[in-house]
Amino acid sequence: MSNWKVKFAALAAAGMAMALPAMAQDKIGIAALYNVSSGGLASLDGPSLNGVQLKAKMINEAGGLLGGRMIEVTAIDTKDDTREAATAGQRAVAIPGLSAGIGHRDSTFALASAPLFQTAGIPFVTSGATSPDLPAMVGSEMFLVPFGDDVQAHAMADTPMTRWACATSRCGPTTAWTTPPACRNTSSSASPRWVAPSRSRMST
Repeated sequence: MSNWKVKFAALAAAGMAMALPAMAQDKIGIAALYNVSSGGLASLDGPSLNGVQLKAKMINEAGGLLGGRMIEVTAIDTKDDTREAATAGQRAVAIPGLSAGIGHRDSTFALASAPLFQTAGIPFVTSGATSPDLPAMVGSEMFLVPFGDDVQAHAMADTPMTRWACATSRCGPTTAWTTPPACRNTSSSASPRWVAPSRSRMST
């Protein structure tokens, strides 16, 4: 089987997206790198790892990928330490027959691990890191599941511009509302419109 098909199947499983038909062969190995035992990110990374393992179990119970190949997830705890994340990357790419890596909810940790996968020519999918520069910084084997920060920022800025009308002509970084803005419907079918109360200057 061609190498790109194995990589594509691994990305599908890691991204929890799709399956492709092919002949049954060896297991599809995926390394899952997450901060699970300590640190502030454990509350995010732990559930992320659980999700990866659950999806792999569901796919395997449904017959696997590529005509019956089972997914084997190897979890590696990066212990809320970027040095551990780099070491985990080294351990992961050394796993015989590894097809892909997944992990990290933070861009700093992704940057510590993903370059090892890039050097080894193994795809790495981050399930939570959102820096839009990651693929450019790491290389062609780096993939993001979530929207990048730039897309999220655009959506955050676009929503009040398109859905609400500001009742004042000037809203800048030195403006603060003395009370939360009141929201009322302009009509029964229209989107909410912000009605600005009095405002005061913030001290600089």
